[in-house]
Amino acid sequence: LLTSQNTPKVNNQPDPKTALRPEKAVEIQAKSTDSDFGILVPVSPLGEVYDITLQADLLTANKQTVLATTYAPVLKIPVRNPIILSMEKNEPLVATMDPKKAAEFSFKGKVSRLDGLSGEINLAVTGLPPGAKFEPAVLKADKNEFDGTITFAPNSMPNEYKGIKITASGIPDAKQPAVRVNSKELELTLVLKPVSAK
Repeated sequence: LLTSQNTPKVNNQPDPKTALRPEKAVEIQAKSTDSDFGILVPVSPLGEVYDITLQADLLTANKQTVLATTYAPVLKIPVRNPIILSMEKNEPLVATMDPKKAAEFSFKGKVSRLDGLSGEINLAVTGLPPGAKFEPAVLKADKNEFDGTITFAPNSMPNEYKGIKITASGIPDAKQPAVRVNSKELELTLVLKPVSAK
């Protein structure tokens, strides 16, 4: 299997969470002309469209020498994520520091479920400063929209906080509850303003 992906590696092997890869090696016997070739699509593909082709090698009887190599026509394969996460507004979230209580950043979001995916959706935010919290952690099966709240600890330093990302994840196949699919990450910018002088 040859693809257009720039495959991230873990321990010098393709990362199974992000890389398209063959299900198994396929060998076509001498008197056969057809075979099935399975491609495993990761739960978190990095791209939305991939170019793929198959390489076939003609081997000697002892399978030690390649006599000829050929390639299948290149196919363009779109990958559709069954979880689409979106924000109502694409702008920085703003709150004012309060030395006595937590500062809250509020926003509205939506999750679209595709291709038969149903059930609860987990929401997670990464990159928050120490002491910060995010709610809600779970979006029930009958809900698509949510009111998100990120809470900063009292006396957090006024600043522009970047590199904060929100993702949604769900289980596409109830028969495989350990396999979760992640939405595309969305980046959030949080601006904590100082207390206004009185």
